[in-house]
Amino acid sequence: MQLNKAAYFNGDKFIFRLGRREKDIRLDPAKYANIPLKNMITRQKEAVRETQLITWKKDLAVDWRLVVGLGGASVYDTSLTLHHIYGVPYLPASAVKGVTRNMVIAEHFNNIEGNKSSGALGDPVFCLIFGSLENSILGARQGLVRFFDAFPVSAPILCLDVMNPHYGPYYSYKNNKTPPADYHNPIPVTFLTVEEISFTICAGIKPEDNVPVDNGMFTGKTLIEIAAEWIEKALKEHGIGAKTAVGYGYFNG
Repeated sequence: MQLNKAAYFNGDKFIFRLGRREKDIRLDPAKYANIPLKNMITRQKEAVRETQLITWKKDLAVDWRLVVGLGGASVYDTSLTLHHIYGVPYLPASAVKGVTRNMVIAEHFNNIEGNKSSGALGDPVFCLIFGSLENSILGARQGLVRFFDAFPVSAPILCLDVMNPHYGPYYSYKNNKTPPADYHNPIPVTFLTVEEISFTICAGIKPEDNVPVDNGMFTGKTLIEIAAEWIEKALKEHGIGAKTAVGYGYFNG
């Protein structure tokens, strides 16, 4: 709610207001320090422990900046995924699972999702970890590995960033025959990012499902061990969120 009020309309564009001013609604990143993030992570750990899952957890730090949910619905036309209760930036479990799954398909199966006879869906380990559709080698089934939301370890630092798209008229009009050149004015688009932050990444599996693989490149490793390797590789080498092509969303640790 506050994020959507932390800007004013000037002419034909929104302008963010960072910091505080008397009698003015402004986005105050410093207030994140008042949110009990450690308590939130502790509650998540306790909830996971009560499920009696075998879990893997690791804190990974953002290399530079991160923006997840840039294309979400927003009054600014750009967005940032915030927790619906605490208002902090976080990595949804679906995003962590999705980027890991895409990385595996790209790296191990030549970008081919495939079917029961070829590609990722033709591999039993892939289907066991992520789940699969009816046309897979194991048929329709739920993935055995559970991915959890990743919360920040410390108070997030919000940073205002800018995209500067050129040649808007050339791309906006279907019948525009004017070639793109320097006579087109750039149109700055502001958006929020997160920087200098670490997240607790977590995944789990039922003990009875965590069987060792008996063939292929992962022979001898359990499903949670394989999933952990894939998650780390995806976040460190492929990145998560928007604008990974220009360095956003990569992790280390």
